[in-house]
Amino acid sequence: MHVRLSPLLAAVAGALVLFAPVGAAAQTNSFRACTQGVLRNCADLEFRVSSGGGADFFEVLVRNLGSSTTPSLATSIYNLVFTTGAPPVDPANTIAESVAPIAEGGATVTDATPWDLLETGDFLFLNALGNNGVGGCVASGPVGGFGQAGTTCAAGEFLAFRFFTPRSFDPALFTLTNLEVVGLESGLPADTCSEDRPCTITPLGAVDVPEPASVSLVAFALAMAGAAARRRRRTTRSPMES
Repeated sequence: MHVRLSPLLAAVAGALVLFAPVGAAAQTNSFRACTQGVLRNCADLEFRVSSGGGADFFEVLVRNLGSSTTPSLATSIYNLVFTTGAPPVDPANTIAESVAPIAEGGATVTDATPWDLLETGDFLFLNALGNNGVGGCVASGPVGGFGQAGTTCAAGEFLAFRFFTPRSFDPALFTLTNLEVVGLESGLPADTCSEDRPCTITPLGAVDVPEPASVSLVAFALAMAGAAARRRRRTTRSPMES
């Protein structure tokens, strides 16, 4: 079966083929994870990768949506483990770094102490060494040795952790293995995801993020297509319309 493009779509496609830059767009994937214990705490998790210079620049972004059982309770997500979908590597080739949280989209960072990041090819471990994790809309000072490195609230607010890796990870293959969250009040109520008690996972999307040049390219292509359509209308008018 042959698919015929409309003249407008054909013009857009032609412009993209002629002027598309070399190189792929950055890839992202995101999902929402919710614990099922006493806190029923949810988090939005996003993964981004872009290639350059023979290595991948990888980002893990965390947004704490807080406890659904006690919305007024300040919580802190301080430990996360992901499977990457990639094979394990030789222990000599693992990546162990200290990665400071970075505020994104209006989030706040009050403690930029680096987190411990370990990447073994098949797993990615992210742990707040000082037990100051990712907070949600409700801010709190330290309680019993646990606290918040910063707060996230509105959509698009994340604490981001960025590092270089020589491996080509596919963000769409990332899954959550472990998430640990604590309520910042007396008694420190805690909740976790694990193999025995997995989080509920809701996909939020897997998209290609166009580079700025690509965005301009699409606008240019649409302008070309509009001009072609106007020329076509002028040349197809009947003599009665002249």
